[in-house]
Amino acid sequence: MRRSLSKQVFANDQFFKAPLFIPLHYRTNHYTLMFLNFQKREFVYLDPFSVKTGNIIKTKILMKNTLQLIKKIISKKSEVTYELKLQDWKICNEKYTHLPDQKDSYNCGVYVIYYARRIIEIVKGLPSGFDVMDTDSEICEKLRPILFEKVLELSDSIHDRCIFCWSSNESNNIVYVECGRCRNWIHVSCLPKPCKERYNKTKKSEAFLCGLCFKK
Repeated sequence: MRRSLSKQVFANDQFFKAPLFIPLHYRTNHYTLMFLNFQKREFVYLDPFSVKTGNIIKTKILMKNTLQLIKKIISKKSEVTYELKLQDWKICNEKYTHLPDQKDSYNCGVYVIYYARRIIEIVKGLPSGFDVMDTDSEICEKLRPILFEKVLELSDSIHDRCIFCWSSNESNNIVYVECGRCRNWIHVSCLPKPCKERYNKTKKSEAFLCGLCFKK
């Protein structure tokens, strides 16, 4: 979380006029969401597996640690006049217990983004773009294509870059090969020795597999 809360984020008071969403990648396999409303001094922690029941102890610990970290950052900023006192903050998880719990084991990221969108709609009093009475599968089906298109829109293409050195494949002087499974491109000169030996033995009619795909 220290990386996500960059020291540049709280450079001045402008940053405290808007809510802050912090997605947490819990133990590298599950996404949860923290929400801080600086104007109302409200803290929310939503775990897709337990939105309706919540975990008040974990929420208290996260709120304390997060606010202390932010306070430490802004204490070094002379431009910041916003006062952050832990005793002024309150946990408001109960406002969002109507949101659906995650029922499967793999859509936590979709639910976290769904929660963030619904919180924005609730805070701003906007009509919901997605009805919370929808079934879980319907919510995910609606959100997945939207997220997919947005990620593609904001991301660089990796299909024209070597996955080893990350440089472009545009040069005509460099020989590169496409993995027949993951469809990523690799400069032949960047291939590790075992992969290069396999590449040299691979016939033109055969698909070459990169080191990761070859082990699968």
